[in-house]
Amino acid sequence: MITSSAGREQIIRLVGPCEAFNEIGILLRDNLNLVTVQAIEPSTVWVIDRKALLGLMDEHPALCRTVTQNLANRVVHLVKLVEDLSLRTVEGRLARLLLEQSTDDKKKRRRWATQAEMAARLGTVIDVVSRALHKLEEEGMIRIARHQIEIVDRKRLEQKAATRD
Repeated sequence: MITSSAGREQIIRLVGPCEAFNEIGILLRDNLNLVTVQAIEPSTVWVIDRKALLGLMDEHPALCRTVTQNLANRVVHLVKLVEDLSLRTVEGRLARLLLEQSTDDKKKRRRWATQAEMAARLGTVIDVVSRALHKLEEEGMIRIARHQIEIVDRKRLEQKAATRD
């Protein structure tokens, strides 16, 4: 996550179980941390010493390839994020997020999945997410309930998600 001086947040990506993060911080000479990490569920984090990891990479080329592949995947993710933020409307980004997170055309709201978290993932603010949700509901694409969002018209929501400005 990146946070502006005004407190606005942009979630870069969510990290799941057994995933590595902050490889950039270890590989850069000045040990620079570009983002902030925040646990949204109880977590255990392993910290690997910079010298130890670099030594392992020197000894094991397969590890070096894995780290390089992970970094390449992150670059692709960041390019897609830039594309979304610059070429899609908030409604389009929200439609895509709902489709990605839905199961059986329902997106169940986890305890931490608030409109603030959605706004941070979409690169906007809570008020804009709220308006976009209500517009998608008014247009008959979704139905909003207390702890879930139901996709009513998947085809139209997919079209909204695919539309670029």
